[in-house]
Amino acid sequence: MIQITKAQRSLLTSAASSGDAALPTTEGSAAPFSKSVAASLIKKGLLISVPAAEGASRLLITTKGREAIGGSEARGGELPPPDASDDQGGALGAATAPSGPTGKIASLVRLLEREQGATIANMMQATGWQAHSVRGALSGAIKKKLGLAVASTKVGDERVYRIAVDPR
Repeated sequence: MIQITKAQRSLLTSAASSGDAALPTTEGSAAPFSKSVAASLIKKGLLISVPAAEGASRLLITTKGREAIGGSEARGGELPPPDASDDQGGALGAATAPSGPTGKIASLVRLLEREQGATIANMMQATGWQAHSVRGALSGAIKKKLGLAVASTKVGDERVYRIAVDPR
């Protein structure tokens, strides 16, 4: 079990209890929490920083974060609903959340969930990122942070990536 401080628990509880699984921020002012506490939670994989189309990044609680505070719905409610004011969605989440993922990382997850999967070119087009950034997102955000298994197969001259389905 991950050891967390009282301040870290408070921050995670605040994110878990919010409607969009994000830490509260005040428009036009500093966030109402310690940056060092948030940074330590990000390093432990309990929070994830999601870049917004405009303004500061948002901090969202992860499944691991919910588990650290004893959240009974570790997967459910992890994702915020789509934000109509943000053209990129402004949020990130796991593929199993009931409301569906939003944001650039989540758009990659949706592509990877398709039966035909996605090529690097498909993912580059969907995000506007370069190939190395797409590969980094696959490895870092999707595999490590979200804990999703990504499988790849060679189809013709291209490699096709998919979310690996548990055969159970």
